[in-house]
Amino acid sequence: MSASSSSSSTATKTAPSSSRAPRALSRVATSDAPEVSRLAGNMIVASDSMAEAESVTLGLWVRVGAGHEREHENGLAHLLEHMVFKGTRRYSAREIVERIESVGGWINAATGRESTSYECKVPPGELRRAVGLLGELFCAARLAADDLESEREVVLQELGQAEDTPDDIIFDRFQAAAWPGHPMGRSILGTPDSLRGFTVGSLREFRARHYRPPRVIWTAAGRLEHGDFLDAIGEGFAARDGGDGVSTRLRGAPRYSGGFTGEDRALSQLHIVFGTRGLGRLDDSWPALALLSQILGGGMSSRLFQDLREEAGLAYAVHSFLTSLKREGLFGVYAGCEPSRGEELVRRLVGGLREVAGRAPDADECECARAQLRSSVLFSRERSEARMESLARRLFIYGRARPLVELLSALDAVTPEEVRDVAGRLLSESPRLVVLGPLCGGLDERLRAAAEIN
Repeated sequence: MSASSSSSSTATKTAPSSSRAPRALSRVATSDAPEVSRLAGNMIVASDSMAEAESVTLGLWVRVGAGHEREHENGLAHLLEHMVFKGTRRYSAREIVERIESVGGWINAATGRESTSYECKVPPGELRRAVGLLGELFCAARLAADDLESEREVVLQELGQAEDTPDDIIFDRFQAAAWPGHPMGRSILGTPDSLRGFTVGSLREFRARHYRPPRVIWTAAGRLEHGDFLDAIGEGFAARDGGDGVSTRLRGAPRYSGGFTGEDRALSQLHIVFGTRGLGRLDDSWPALALLSQILGGGMSSRLFQDLREEAGLAYAVHSFLTSLKREGLFGVYAGCEPSRGEELVRRLVGGLREVAGRAPDADECECARAQLRSSVLFSRERSEARMESLARRLFIYGRARPLVELLSALDAVTPEEVRDVAGRLLSESPRLVVLGPLCGGLDERLRAAAEIN
């Protein structure tokens, strides 16, 4: 279980300025044809059949996460995800995992900021068993007081472990600083104070408010027939308690804030995230942003990896990342370095982004980054887990199982000039710099100056 960011219409885009021949769409992409059904009560069921698979992976996705919590509920969605595994009306905590592991499968769950998922992987003949168990977790978790006391301590340990891992917790710090005062900026795990304040009543009220069939998306991938999946859900879930629940819309769009956040810690390295406001997944320029992120810090051939690590020896780890909601997002670069070289690292990092904004990358560099992004999508099609999760993400973001052909065609249509323009769009925002590590001797002010933060 885990706690898991200027527009132009594609209709007016010109062909990419490259001498390469038009790309033939892959067999994998053109054969992407998931089946989607909407059951009574607006529950969505979708499947992606893999004839050669020796497994089926399925997920029950609830459209509620940490981003939907009220201020006093910070961490409640994640704690509830833990608590449903402590026992149901029919099964003890041990029996829950044995139901799946006894047939060679696995079961897990994850809480995000926009959704919570409960997932199983089983042999194809055990589809009904898996659906029935996930339905039992969703509808009939006991949520008992004695279980709450022990599981609260488990989550507090998880929170402590995260705090002891600076190259993990810094991303939470960045999101909290960039989206201050909004649920999307708060930690998924919550805080020690919020966790200690939760009661069984808190859990039951949150579940009653959000865990309703209309908030559910079922997805599955592997060796299965869509009709069998529907039948299994009809037997093990659909006839249970329904109702509309309440809206799970986010509490207003998060407002981006630039600036500097420094946390003085006795560490051997500075852990640094430099970022700006990004783009939501529905923005027409999001594919260009994805290409920019890949060019800057998406792999070992990326500009920042080559500059900061291979040439200057400033950092062991450096990579870019995107946090994208439907309509809002963040772009960032993480690096860790020797404290005495932090100022140089930040200056070179900012310079790398300015370089792209000032001059469009050449066609070959764009094509290299495009190939990496395309392959990451297509290679993941070999695993039923990835296909199941991809199907759920597309349904959440686009409200439909948007075909891979559309996604890859949008990526192929991005020009070097659009990559340059989206870099300029990022630089038009005030940057946000977050640093964890030793900040003595005025280092915080020097880092702020290197990032050009007033």
